[in-house]
Formats: sequence, C-alpha cells, structure tokens
Amino acid sequence: MKETIKILLVDDEERFIDGLQNVLDHYDYSCARALTGGEARKILKKEDFDIALLDVGLPDMSGCDLAEFITTSCPNTSAIMLTGLNTVETAVQAMKQGAYDFLAKPINHEHLIKVIDKAVEHNKLRRELRVSEARFQVLAEAGWEGIAVVEQNLLVEANSQFFQIFGYDKEELIDKPFPESVIVGESLQEIGAEGAADSGYGGE
Repeated sequence: MKETIKILLVDDEERFIDGLQNVLDHYDYSCARALTGGEARKILKKEDFDIALLDVGLPDMSGCDLAEFITTSCPNTSAIMLTGLNTVETAVQAMKQGAYDFLAKPINHEHLIKVIDKAVEHNKLRRELRVSEARFQVLAEAGWEGIAVVEQNLLVEANSQFFQIFGYDKEELIDKPFPESVIVGESLQEIGAEGAADSGYGGE
C-alpha cells in the first residue's frame, strides 16, 4: 500500500491555498493549511508532515524564518518556498534558512509535483541514513572491538574502544596518518620483528 504524503500549506491568501489544495488532492496528497507562521508552528508541533509549502511573505513572520524553524525542529519535513518575489536574493536566503527548494508564483503544477516527489525521496534517504548511523553507533559502542574508519590513510572516526585500546585521546589521532599515528618507533619495529620470527624469516 502506498504511503500517504502529508503536506502543510502555509499562505495568507486563502484563494491561492484553495487552488493549490485542489491540485494536490488530485494527486492523492493529504493536505493541511495555515494562514500565518504562528498557526503553522502550532500545527507542526502537534503533527508530522513530509512537506511544508511556505509563502515567503507571511503576515506575522518571514517564511524563511519558518523554514529555519522546520529545519531545526522538524527533521522529517522539507520546506519548499513559494513566492511572487522572483529574485535571486530571496531564493538564496530561503536556501540558507534550510529550504529544500524555491518556486516562484504563479506555480507550474507539473513542476511543483516533481519537486515534491524529489523532496519526499530526499526525506526518505535522510531517514535511512539516520537509522544506519544510529545502528552503527549502537553496534560500535556495544561491542568489545576497536572500530576505526580510515580514508586516504587518515583516521577520520573511531569508537571509544579503539581509543581505550591504544591509550590515546580522540584529539590526538583524528585526521592523523594511520597507522603511523598509532604505532610508531620501537613499537612498529617490534611488531615487524615478531612477524618475521613467526614466519620463519627472522634472519640470523
């Protein structure tokens, strides 16, 4: 069964919201509406949405500020800005405040649906990534093994067991060459000698 996509429409022009909701209803999206930023915040605190379509010029606050609130407080919601102010400056500000995308009025309905679908897929990938990261963190901290992530010969991340095993603080090793930053000098030579002895090629 296809999951219903929930969209919050935020605009002080009721006729515009009516028309937009008629279009979205045709595509089986579930819509709620708010006429002000304050009303939208109250709704968002009580209910989860996949998408929030926000007008930039709300009567009580900037739509860009509302987008920032959504970014910090509603991690599963993507904000898409809608405005008649078709300027680069407004678009840049909206994106800086955390908006997923920016569309100028009058809205091209086909383009809007494409942007919504892309935003929904983006949300899905973000959720999967958070779950994956949380699972890795639980496994890493629960296990006895030291786990390290190395990229281009640099130690970029490791679990607490890894630092305990080698007796280092995180700040001493992160972004340092690996394994030289962990095993140096005589220790490295001793390991090399032991390996040679075990293999029967220790020399005379």
